[in-house]
Amino acid sequence: MEMEVYSTPQKMKEDTAEYSFMLPCLQDTVPGEDPEVHGVAPGGDEPGGPDPRSSLPLPTPSQCDYSTVLRSSEISLVDPYGSVEMRSSGIYTPMHRADPGTPLTAGQSVPGKDKMYKMTLLLFTTLWIITLISLVATLHFCFQQSSTIKTEMEPQKMISDQQSAAVRMEMELRKMISELQMEVEDLDHFYSPRMMCTPNNSNPATIDQMSAMSKKHPIIIKSVWKWIQEAAVNVTLDPDTAHPKLVLSKDKKKVRLGPNRQVLRDTPERFNYVVCVLGKQGITSGRHYWEIEVKSKTDWTIGVALGNSSRHGKILFDPQEGFWTVRLKDGKYFAQAEDTGSLLLTETPRTVGVYVDYDGGQVSFYNVEARSQIYSFMGYTFTGKIYPLFRPGLSDNGKNTAPLIISPTKHTG
Repeated sequence: MEMEVYSTPQKMKEDTAEYSFMLPCLQDTVPGEDPEVHGVAPGGDEPGGPDPRSSLPLPTPSQCDYSTVLRSSEISLVDPYGSVEMRSSGIYTPMHRADPGTPLTAGQSVPGKDKMYKMTLLLFTTLWIITLISLVATLHFCFQQSSTIKTEMEPQKMISDQQSAAVRMEMELRKMISELQMEVEDLDHFYSPRMMCTPNNSNPATIDQMSAMSKKHPIIIKSVWKWIQEAAVNVTLDPDTAHPKLVLSKDKKKVRLGPNRQVLRDTPERFNYVVCVLGKQGITSGRHYWEIEVKSKTDWTIGVALGNSSRHGKILFDPQEGFWTVRLKDGKYFAQAEDTGSLLLTETPRTVGVYVDYDGGQVSFYNVEARSQIYSFMGYTFTGKIYPLFRPGLSDNGKNTAPLIISPTKHTG
């Protein structure tokens, strides 16, 4: 085995210093000794001769604390770079830094990392705010939708209930009409032969019976209807009582609302506020009957009025004021008296018959085509003349321009 022989003590010292980090406890020199090598010739040792290094002095054992050395040589978990390079753990140069010449002290934050943290925090905060706003908007929209659906369902439910009630009422009315028609047929078969046998219907008992039937029965039997129509009279319009906006036909049988107010003499007899006109012929006794066509109209008032009733200013159509009338307005029929509401009619009248029994205190209105009673005023005592009254109504946005027409009596009995 060949061994390296140091030519000079200086060479040995240099080699020892090179590996001194591996033996921290060894000393470079032995105290009190000169680091010279004796008895070593250049070129090596003789075979079989003594080991030239045996003459070297042994180093004095150092009182080294190996636990301290081991602890100082351990890799620090906090600063691995400082431990590996045998640097202080307080100063290190991160590998990812662009400028390795600028060291960071312990506890100092990395600028790039801090910026990324702030950006991440800002992003999550923004997302949280957007989510919160979306949630609030969704809840608000759901609440509005719920309210809208509830609002839409309530009218539908009301309409459904009203339709159901209308269907039930229609069925009841049909049943009632059927029963009345059967009753009328029976009355026709029973009364007609007896009444028609009375000459000119002059029997007081028969007249009273017919008068009672003309007032109380919804459907008028043929004999009574014929008796009513026998009282037909000729009625014409009186232009001296017509409101200035009314236009009368030449034969004084038709009246409608004109576009402009005419310049007419204002007299006590003329209506100056309500668009009405009276008939020319006054009634002081007996029975009277006439018919008026009201088809294609949405607003009208017809009846009778006392000759001394008010014709100026606003008028209350009421028996206490001297007016006995029936009116159509907004698709509903009204008997204009204090104790009545809208009238329930099974059929819409196209022609209305007006029957007046002056002595009997009766004013009755009939649907001529259906031969049915609309309404009857009964038990009144008339004083002075009464006149037929006609009010064609306002234009109703062009839907009520048709005239009221006094038509010849249609003998349908």
